[in-house]
Amino acid sequence: MHVSSRWFSLLGGFILAGGVLGLLSETGLARVQYAFLAAGGVLFIVGGTENRIREQVPWYQLIGLGDIAVGLGLVTSAFGDPSGTVTLTLQTTLLAAAGLALAVIGADYFLGGAYLEVPEEAP
Repeated sequence: MHVSSRWFSLLGGFILAGGVLGLLSETGLARVQYAFLAAGGVLFIVGGTENRIREQVPWYQLIGLGDIAVGLGLVTSAFGDPSGTVTLTLQTTLLAAAGLALAVIGADYFLGGAYLEVPEEAP
């Protein structure tokens, strides 16, 4: 089953909105997290819609970069304690693991799907 690339643009819109709202309201390391989310949202939108960039760069590479950006945002948020202390709890460990897993999936997408089935043409 293939997911239509248009769904990525819808998902990207939500991620971009959350990233921009976070950038406007937060400071410090949290801004880095929201910047990663905003960048991932933009990449999902560009990868999920017909445009000039997609004529130059395959859609799955844009989506893969978006996954990597969102994954890095999750890793950043796992260790982004406002007090500046890093505590290793189950929550931070799971969040960091989820972010790394998403980044690995994004890298596979970017490389054309060595482990995941990624069609050449946008579905």
